[in-house]
Amino acid sequence: MDYKALYRQWRPQSFSDVVGQEHITKTLTNAIISNRIAHAYLFCGPRGTGKTSTAKIIGKSVNCTERNAAEPCNSCQSCVRINNGSSMDVQEIDAASNRGIEEIRDLREKVKYAPSEGTYKVYIIDEVHMLTTEAFNALLKTLEEPPAHVIFILATTEPHKIPATILSRCQRFDFRRIGSTAIEGRLLQVVDSLDIKIEEKALTLLAKAANGGLRDALSTLDQCTSYAVNKITVKEVTDVLGTVTQDVVVEITQLILDKNVTSLLQLLGKILDEGKDPQILLQDLLEHLRNILLVQVCKDPALLIALPDEIIDRIRKQSQGLHRVYLDFAIDILTNAENSMKWSGNPRLMLELAMLKVVNFRPDLNIEILSDRIAALENKSTLAPGVPSTHRKVTDAEPNQTSSVSSKGIKDQWQKIIKAVKKVNISTYAFLVEAEVLDLKQGVLTLGYSPEYSFHRERLGQKEHRSLVEEMLKTIFGQNIRVECQMKENVKNDAQEDVLKKAQQIFGHDKIEEENN
Repeated sequence: MDYKALYRQWRPQSFSDVVGQEHITKTLTNAIISNRIAHAYLFCGPRGTGKTSTAKIIGKSVNCTERNAAEPCNSCQSCVRINNGSSMDVQEIDAASNRGIEEIRDLREKVKYAPSEGTYKVYIIDEVHMLTTEAFNALLKTLEEPPAHVIFILATTEPHKIPATILSRCQRFDFRRIGSTAIEGRLLQVVDSLDIKIEEKALTLLAKAANGGLRDALSTLDQCTSYAVNKITVKEVTDVLGTVTQDVVVEITQLILDKNVTSLLQLLGKILDEGKDPQILLQDLLEHLRNILLVQVCKDPALLIALPDEIIDRIRKQSQGLHRVYLDFAIDILTNAENSMKWSGNPRLMLELAMLKVVNFRPDLNIEILSDRIAALENKSTLAPGVPSTHRKVTDAEPNQTSSVSSKGIKDQWQKIIKAVKKVNISTYAFLVEAEVLDLKQGVLTLGYSPEYSFHRERLGQKEHRSLVEEMLKTIFGQNIRVECQMKENVKNDAQEDVLKKAQQIFGHDKIEEENN
């Protein structure tokens, strides 16, 4: 086969070719120049970030006969053989298919022999976390005290699966996800060398979709070059990736905000019927909501959002008037739906249900938004022109204060009050949930507790918990209501008082004796 995939053609051949890992290449370069080469390295990080490529560059560098500082020449006999995979001194082992103790025993025998032509024998063990426990134990002693001519380089995407005894014997290097800007720069080099035309937005989309992996970006670019005819556009990239354009994401978000259910479901149906992946669409929406959130909370969101200024301006326009509570709720619902999709046989249904939940959310009934509106109205009434204001200190409800709030009204809203408290303080919620509304008289709400919840009564009576409940009552009912807590057996409700009075009228006061339990 004559054709080589782009990611193979553009595999880094020297330390300077490695993209986005300067913290690692600089350390390794200095170590080689100063001849402080460790006997064992551990390369960790996501796929496509340069772990195996860097390991091979080390193998070339330590064996190169015409090395320039730490950079291999890539032209001497040793470098050429390592590049074409025929060198006996640099061997790559796939731990996924050579994971047993027998393979490691064989490796222990091989390391005893001197290099065939170079200075070092370099063993690159890829996906090392796949080794069995017995294999790790067999490797332990050799890894701790290998022959002077041997270098081990272990590579893995899951370092947490490697025993601590192995980790402690290696120099660990963590490869980071490569930034979108760095990936864009490398992709631009590739398309220029291939004389391919590509839209700037398409290039940005490719870099973003790679999720920090340069190999994935090059593989997708390879597909796009075969798919596109004359020029790679945003449409070609979205078709290959199975995603939608930023315009479509903005349109979906606007339909959600407008609560246009019919148009929203029709648009979703059209997108999914075109073969787009529901999970990828959901991820695109979450990314857009995250961008809206950043626009709201950051002074300069362009530093955190890798999008053109014109798109950031559109996001800023869409974020205006969107309450933070609604945004948090939407992100929470869509995140839960994304997790549910992994185990669902009908991801389309999960997506549609999540959208309907977000559309049907009533932010005007949310306690935090109500509180903001009340504060705004109070501020507006204070600043109203032509109306003389009288400043009076608001104290706890006065004994003779007339109230439009009744005991029944509080009971009807009790579950709403409890849920509102739960969002603010889970401890107060735990003490409040066992209480029962007994009475409301003269601005004082009496809560009753059963004998087994005396501890809850004492705790809710403390200022920090009681004040929170009183604050929620004021937010919901618009007036000061003081809270008192008592044990149920010490409290009589209105109905009990009425029965007692009627009995005294019929039988006389001297024949009716009230019992106090």
